[in-house]
Amino acid sequence: MKKKSMRTNRAEGLIRRRLSEIIQREIGDPRLGMVTITHVDLAADLSIARIYITTLDENPDSIKQSLLVLNHANKFIRSMLAQAIELRKMPELRFMYDESIQHAEHMADIIRKLPDVSEDDENNQQ
Repeated sequence: MKKKSMRTNRAEGLIRRRLSEIIQREIGDPRLGMVTITHVDLAADLSIARIYITTLDENPDSIKQSLLVLNHANKFIRSMLAQAIELRKMPELRFMYDESIQHAEHMADIIRKLPDVSEDDENNQQ
């Protein structure tokens, strides 16, 4: 994986902060629910920004609805973002659900279910 430039990293952070504010303050659609932007992945040429979100409600229908609302308001969000930050070219926004938190919880559950190795070692040594 290619290392990102400092400029790209700064732009990702700025886009993440401004998008959070825009979604919280400007999008009044009640179907949206509580959305958190977990990560912004900006292409090296700054043409595309993949916006990863999570929702408070992990129901698949709720997630799908939130993504639908965000993608429907994409042009509005992009224009608000263009007013909030200065970039030569405003990237195309692509909203996606961030499954990493659910994956981490699943892995933690698996680890919790594993037998405690330290107890087995103590029993074998006696």
